[in-house]
Amino acid sequence: MVSESPESESETLTPEESALVSGEVNAEDYLLEGGVGVLDEDGYWFAHYGFFVDDTESVRCDLWVFSGDDPGVTCAVTPGHESEVTYVLPTGPEIECDLSTSNVADGYSLALGAKSLPDPFLAGWVGCPATRLLGPGLADATKVLGEGQQITVPPFSCVVNGHAAGCGYLDGSASIIFGLSTAAHAG
Repeated sequence: MVSESPESESETLTPEESALVSGEVNAEDYLLEGGVGVLDEDGYWFAHYGFFVDDTESVRCDLWVFSGDDPGVTCAVTPGHESEVTYVLPTGPEIECDLSTSNVADGYSLALGAKSLPDPFLAGWVGCPATRLLGPGLADATKVLGEGQQITVPPFSCVVNGHAAGCGYLDGSASIIFGLSTAAHAG
Protein backbone atom coordinates (compact mmCIF):
# COMPACT_ATOMS: atom_id res chain seq x y z
CA MET A 1 0.00 0.00 0.00
CA VAL A 2 1.33 3.41 -0.94
CA SER A 3 0.97 6.28 1.47
CA GLU A 4 -1.07 9.22 0.13
CA SER A 5 1.80 11.52 1.11
CA PRO A 6 5.18 9.82 1.43
CA GLU A 7 6.81 10.71 4.75
CA SER A 8 10.45 10.44 3.78
CA GLU A 9 12.64 10.88 0.76
CA SER A 10 14.16 7.47 1.42
CA GLU A 11 10.88 5.82 0.45
CA THR A 12 11.21 4.72 -3.18
CA LEU A 13 8.10 4.72 -5.33
CA THR A 14 7.71 2.98 -8.66
CA PRO A 15 6.38 5.12 -11.56
CA GLU A 16 2.97 3.46 -11.12
CA GLU A 17 2.94 4.30 -7.40
CA SER A 18 4.04 7.88 -8.07
CA ALA A 19 1.09 8.33 -10.42
CA LEU A 20 -1.18 7.41 -7.53
CA VAL A 21 0.24 10.19 -5.34
CA SER A 22 -0.33 13.02 -7.83
CA GLY A 23 -1.40 13.40 -11.45
CA GLU A 24 -3.88 11.37 -13.45
CA VAL A 25 -5.67 8.52 -11.65
CA ASN A 26 -7.37 5.48 -13.09
CA ALA A 27 -11.04 6.51 -13.29
CA GLU A 28 -12.16 2.91 -12.80
CA ASP A 29 -10.77 3.09 -9.24
CA TYR A 30 -13.46 5.73 -8.55
CA LEU A 31 -16.37 3.88 -10.22
CA LEU A 32 -19.29 3.58 -7.80
CA GLU A 33 -22.04 2.09 -9.97
CA GLY A 34 -22.53 0.68 -13.43
CA GLY A 35 -19.82 0.82 -16.03
CA VAL A 36 -19.17 2.20 -19.48
CA GLY A 37 -20.50 -0.32 -21.97
CA VAL A 38 -22.14 -2.55 -19.31
CA LEU A 39 -25.66 -2.84 -20.74
CA ASP A 40 -28.77 -2.98 -18.58
CA GLU A 41 -31.93 -4.92 -19.44
CA ASP A 42 -33.03 -2.08 -21.76
CA GLY A 43 -29.79 -2.10 -23.74
CA TYR A 44 -28.40 1.10 -22.19
CA TRP A 45 -25.48 1.69 -19.86
CA PHE A 46 -24.53 4.25 -17.23
CA ALA A 47 -21.48 4.82 -15.08
CA HIS A 48 -21.34 6.77 -11.81
CA TYR A 49 -17.93 7.91 -10.52
CA GLY A 50 -17.37 9.85 -7.31
CA PHE A 51 -14.74 11.31 -5.02
CA PHE A 52 -14.23 13.44 -1.92
CA VAL A 53 -11.88 16.44 -2.22
CA ASP A 54 -10.09 15.64 1.08
CA ASP A 55 -10.15 13.43 4.17
CA THR A 56 -12.84 15.53 5.89
CA GLU A 57 -15.40 14.15 3.38
CA SER A 58 -17.16 17.52 3.53
CA VAL A 59 -17.23 18.03 -0.25
CA ARG A 60 -17.86 15.36 -2.86
CA CYS A 61 -18.12 15.30 -6.62
CA ASP A 62 -20.06 12.83 -8.73
CA LEU A 63 -19.64 12.25 -12.46
CA TRP A 64 -22.32 10.45 -14.47
CA VAL A 65 -22.09 9.27 -18.06
CA PHE A 66 -24.87 7.51 -19.94
CA SER A 67 -25.32 5.82 -23.29
CA GLY A 68 -28.76 7.33 -23.85
CA ASP A 69 -28.64 10.69 -22.07
CA ASP A 70 -26.48 13.73 -21.41
CA PRO A 71 -23.59 13.36 -18.93
CA GLY A 72 -23.23 15.48 -15.80
CA VAL A 73 -20.98 16.43 -12.87
CA THR A 74 -22.14 17.66 -9.48
CA CYS A 75 -19.91 18.89 -6.66
CA ALA A 76 -21.66 19.45 -3.34
CA VAL A 77 -21.23 20.06 0.35
CA THR A 78 -22.08 16.80 2.08
CA PRO A 79 -25.05 16.97 4.45
CA GLY A 80 -24.04 18.16 7.93
CA HIS A 81 -21.15 20.32 6.68
CA GLU A 82 -23.17 23.34 5.49
CA SER A 83 -22.07 25.47 8.48
CA GLU A 84 -18.42 25.11 7.37
CA VAL A 85 -19.00 26.97 4.08
CA THR A 86 -17.13 30.29 3.87
CA TYR A 87 -17.98 31.32 0.28
CA VAL A 88 -20.82 33.80 -0.17
CA LEU A 89 -24.05 31.89 -0.65
CA PRO A 90 -25.95 32.88 -3.79
CA THR A 91 -29.26 34.69 -3.47
CA GLY A 92 -32.23 35.25 -5.73
CA PRO A 93 -35.43 33.54 -6.76
CA GLU A 94 -33.54 30.60 -8.31
CA ILE A 95 -31.98 29.77 -4.92
CA GLU A 96 -34.78 28.06 -3.09
CA CYS A 97 -35.70 24.48 -2.38
CA ASP A 98 -39.15 24.58 -3.88
CA LEU A 99 -39.35 21.10 -5.39
CA SER A 100 -42.07 22.27 -7.80
CA THR A 101 -39.59 24.42 -9.72
CA SER A 102 -37.41 23.05 -12.50
CA ASN A 103 -34.05 23.90 -10.91
CA VAL A 104 -34.19 23.60 -7.14
CA ALA A 105 -31.03 24.87 -5.50
CA ASP A 106 -29.88 25.94 -2.06
CA GLY A 107 -26.37 27.21 -2.81
CA TYR A 108 -24.50 24.13 -1.64
CA SER A 109 -23.86 22.39 -4.97
CA LEU A 110 -22.72 23.28 -8.46
CA ALA A 111 -23.17 21.20 -11.58
CA LEU A 112 -22.10 20.79 -15.17
CA GLY A 113 -24.58 19.46 -17.71
CA ALA A 114 -27.58 19.26 -15.37
CA LYS A 115 -30.84 19.12 -17.31
CA SER A 116 -32.45 21.45 -14.77
CA LEU A 117 -30.11 24.34 -15.67
CA PRO A 118 -31.86 26.95 -17.80
CA ASP A 119 -30.80 27.07 -21.47
CA PRO A 120 -28.19 27.88 -22.66
CA PHE A 121 -26.22 27.33 -19.43
CA LEU A 122 -23.97 24.32 -19.01
CA ALA A 123 -22.90 25.16 -15.43
CA GLY A 124 -24.71 26.52 -12.38
CA TRP A 125 -26.28 26.04 -8.96
CA VAL A 126 -28.38 22.91 -8.44
CA GLY A 127 -29.61 20.70 -5.65
CA CYS A 128 -31.13 20.76 -2.20
CA PRO A 129 -30.47 18.64 0.91
CA ALA A 130 -32.58 15.71 -0.30
CA THR A 131 -30.69 15.61 -3.60
CA ARG A 132 -27.29 15.62 -1.86
CA LEU A 133 -27.96 12.48 0.19
CA LEU A 134 -26.28 9.25 -0.85
CA GLY A 135 -26.99 5.80 0.40
CA PRO A 136 -24.46 4.52 2.94
CA GLY A 137 -23.07 2.01 0.45
CA LEU A 138 -22.13 4.72 -2.05
CA ALA A 139 -20.78 7.09 0.59
CA ASP A 140 -18.65 4.30 2.09
CA ALA A 141 -17.31 3.29 -1.34
CA THR A 142 -16.29 6.86 -2.25
CA LYS A 143 -12.54 7.56 -2.11
CA VAL A 144 -10.56 10.77 -1.70
CA LEU A 145 -9.07 12.24 -4.86
CA GLY A 146 -5.85 13.64 -3.42
CA GLU A 147 -4.29 17.06 -3.80
CA GLY A 148 -3.09 17.51 -7.38
CA GLN A 149 -4.79 14.34 -8.60
CA GLN A 150 -6.94 14.39 -11.73
CA ILE A 151 -9.70 12.10 -12.93
CA THR A 152 -10.88 12.10 -16.53
CA VAL A 153 -14.22 10.62 -17.51
CA PRO A 154 -15.00 11.92 -21.02
CA PRO A 155 -16.41 14.48 -21.63
CA PHE A 156 -15.21 15.76 -18.20
CA SER A 157 -12.03 16.13 -16.21
CA CYS A 158 -11.68 17.10 -12.53
CA VAL A 159 -8.60 18.00 -10.46
CA VAL A 160 -8.29 18.68 -6.73
CA ASN A 161 -6.30 21.72 -5.59
CA GLY A 162 -6.49 23.46 -2.22
CA HIS A 163 -9.39 21.37 -0.86
CA ALA A 164 -11.53 22.24 -3.89
CA ALA A 165 -12.40 20.47 -7.11
CA GLY A 166 -12.07 22.10 -10.49
CA CYS A 167 -14.18 20.25 -13.06
CA GLY A 168 -14.82 21.08 -16.67
CA TYR A 169 -15.74 19.84 -20.08
CA LEU A 170 -12.69 18.60 -21.96
CA ASP A 171 -13.55 21.01 -24.79
CA GLY A 172 -13.42 23.97 -22.38
CA SER A 173 -17.06 24.98 -22.90
CA ALA A 174 -17.93 25.18 -19.17
CA SER A 175 -16.36 24.64 -15.77
CA ILE A 176 -16.92 24.76 -12.02
CA ILE A 177 -14.65 25.21 -9.02
CA PHE A 178 -16.11 24.04 -5.75
CA GLY A 179 -15.00 23.61 -2.13
CA LEU A 180 -15.98 24.87 1.30
CA SER A 181 -14.28 28.20 0.67
CA THR A 182 -14.86 28.67 -3.07
CA ALA A 183 -17.72 28.25 -5.50
CA ALA A 184 -17.63 29.52 -9.07
CA HIS A 185 -18.92 28.50 -12.47
CA ALA A 186 -18.48 29.57 -16.07
CA GLY A 187 -20.42 28.55 -19.15
